[in-house]
Amino acid sequence: MKIGFLNVLLPIILIGICIGVLTGLSVSPVIQTVVSCILTFVVSLFTLWVSIEPAKKNEVLPFIGKVHVAPVLCLVLGLTAGAFLGIYVRTHDLLSPKSANGQVMEAKMVDSHSTVLFAEQVDLCNAVKAYSGSALIGSLRGFGEPKINALIDSVGEDKPEEIKKILTVMVCE
Repeated sequence: MKIGFLNVLLPIILIGICIGVLTGLSVSPVIQTVVSCILTFVVSLFTLWVSIEPAKKNEVLPFIGKVHVAPVLCLVLGLTAGAFLGIYVRTHDLLSPKSANGQVMEAKMVDSHSTVLFAEQVDLCNAVKAYSGSALIGSLRGFGEPKINALIDSVGEDKPEEIKKILTVMVCE
């Protein structure tokens, strides 16, 4: 098989980068190991298949073919570059949702089983700081967040300062 850049080497580099990115983005060591092992095994077989050139009939060992190093090298380089790219994207939160001012939004944990507010943290914190009384309740209801509405209903609309204290601790700190 003729080994050209566009028909063999470029696809192998891209496949290696994709596998590396999947491995680098994964936080779970089990997923990293299983996904990378399975995909690398399959792609390595493909790479070996396109790398082997049949032996010529007049050679001493005609059943042993010649292996080209370029596809294997491209796979290893692609895996390495993809892993670096995936780790960079994961550690710098490039795929995390951002609020209006560019800060990464985070859900705060109340306990180990449930998260509390999925609204944009910065906007919610600004509303809690800016309003008081019935204006605070109206502003909070305007977010349309079920968890905020449940908090208001459980504490009571007649206690906006108590709601303000709770949300200040949960969201703004």
